[in-house]
Amino acid sequence: MKRFALIAILTLLFTAACTDTYDGPVQDEYRYDLVTYLGYSDGNALFENVGRNDGASTYLSGALGAEPGYSKGIRVLLSYNLSGDSLSGTADNPQPITIKTISSATTDTLRYTSKERIDTLGREDIQLISIWRTGNYINLQGEVLYTGKSRYFYLLADGATLDNDTVDCYLINNTHGQQTYNWRRFYASFYVGGALGRSTCSVVRVILNDTKFPDTHNYCFSKQE
Repeated sequence: MKRFALIAILTLLFTAACTDTYDGPVQDEYRYDLVTYLGYSDGNALFENVGRNDGASTYLSGALGAEPGYSKGIRVLLSYNLSGDSLSGTADNPQPITIKTISSATTDTLRYTSKERIDTLGREDIQLISIWRTGNYINLQGEVLYTGKSRYFYLLADGATLDNDTVDCYLINNTHGQQTYNWRRFYASFYVGGALGRSTCSVVRVILNDTKFPDTHNYCFSKQE
């Protein structure tokens, strides 16, 4: 009897919940973009949203109560509400936005060495979620094993391929043998203009070790003419 009464009460509650109507949004609409922080002036932070592949950049400006602790040129993950339906801001007239959150991404410039040196460095596994190019940046989203300690994490080019059509770049992830724990999300953005800007270069190839897609060891990004 008690069990029946409980079921009846739950059924009534469920029915009542289902009859309620709500015409508003389920949540705020906002964007996530990996952008370049350009500085802070007159209470506003300025960002460059570099176009995918070789697309044009758009510029964004949003009010902040205090200057963020980032150096100019740092890549950040920006969550924001956009005024209008599309990105259209220019360097002289940036598009106003409402900033939700800002979080830093690993930012570095492509480094160069010999393949022999690269082979001595640790290239431990990551779990890749996404990899894409925006202008002169190779961007990655994924997970690495958390240690709570410093590690090597950068993109390293084989110097012998710099004058080739394809420049080989290796993702270095080295925990130095530290104790690892859970997987933790990361965003990273590497400036590869030194390779893409070479007249001989048509492709930047990123080589990495990925546990999610172990049969895919490299990703190629071509310049668009």
